[in-house]
Amino acid sequence: MNIYLHNGQEQFGPYSEEDVRGWIESGNVTGEFQFFIEGQSTEWSLVEDSFLMPSLSPQEHLELLTKQIQLQLNSLPQKSGSLIGSFFSSERKSIDQYEIMVFFDEWNKEYGPYKLDKAIHYEGLRNASSFRFVNSQEWQHFSMIKEIWSSALASEKQTKKLQKFGLDIGELEITNGFAVEALNKLDKAKYEVSETKPPTQLLKKKMKELGVEHTPGVTRAEARRLIESQAISNKCKYLQINLPENCTNEMAHAIIEKEEEKRKIDEQVASLQARGIQLVLPIRREELDDILENGPPTKKQLLEYDELLKEFEEKLGIEFKPYGKDEVVNHSKESIEFSINMLDEVICNIECWDEDLDNEYIVGEETYDISRSPNQDEWLLIRRELARLTMMEEHVGDDQVIRKILKKFCPEIIIKKEAY
Repeated sequence: MNIYLHNGQEQFGPYSEEDVRGWIESGNVTGEFQFFIEGQSTEWSLVEDSFLMPSLSPQEHLELLTKQIQLQLNSLPQKSGSLIGSFFSSERKSIDQYEIMVFFDEWNKEYGPYKLDKAIHYEGLRNASSFRFVNSQEWQHFSMIKEIWSSALASEKQTKKLQKFGLDIGELEITNGFAVEALNKLDKAKYEVSETKPPTQLLKKKMKELGVEHTPGVTRAEARRLIESQAISNKCKYLQINLPENCTNEMAHAIIEKEEEKRKIDEQVASLQARGIQLVLPIRREELDDILENGPPTKKQLLEYDELLKEFEEKLGIEFKPYGKDEVVNHSKESIEFSINMLDEVICNIECWDEDLDNEYIVGEETYDISRSPNQDEWLLIRRELARLTMMEEHVGDDQVIRKILKKFCPEIIIKKEAY
């Protein structure tokens, strides 16, 4: 079996399976490497979770990972006080020593100072256009901040944490990016080790509350699974839910969440109906939330809305669809006012066209002659198009729009500007 390896930069091989397994155990080949087998596959696959990885206990996996990271550390340069890129004139410092100011084009204003190690995670700063270091007037495009965050030196706290895992740091130049990635892997591996230990007092207490029997030799991971299964069982019993066969915990949580949401809606609907508010059921969650937040429509609003909607349907024979979407079924005080205004606008636009468009039509100061008036069927199509444009909040008041609509539905009508 000839195996080729790739470390993200170079391809190596071919090697035997025995050699590759030996390098994995020594830490020279990590799970991030890719491989393919000559004659058996054409696509690269990750070494991690492949048949090449040895079957390790959580503790053995942590030890192997530590060994691999130490080998990576040994290839790092000694501290040299190098610069962060060619556009910075100061020596590189640890990540927790950098403070930045950020500038937003939208508001033409700068904000800060922010700690760089914290700012990289602030979602509100992602729309910033540029940034500068405190005590510097040199602005850089905000897209560069990730590179600066990654290439800054690791903090003293990060270094001490790496040393607690038994890593020999010495005077190595460890970057924040390297430290964050290494600590994420090590913390995850350490957690897996902790999950093999007996349950904590908190887990034991939770098991007792749920009625889960504590069996000698049970691990923390097993305790968590027992707690989750019992919690699901108790919740299903309370909600009177029968789960399907082979139902996973993920599926069960989704079913429970759906049932709880349904019951919550039923309670809120019952509360509104008890106040005399008429609702069309089933009601959408968005409509219910809108009514709860803004209140139901008044009787005056309902009357005006019904009259305008009736007139709209009589004149056009189409559905009222604001922005091309289905009309709200259960209105709030706010949403019905919006619909009233749009219905009124559509009807007014139609009436204006009815008055202006005959054997000639006038827009502002411009007068146009047409060879004939649209017939009844054409008028209906024109009105519907006008209504559609109005419901999409497109401008319909200039002569270019009118000419376009007429040409679309009455292509044989001749339109020309009247001569003065």
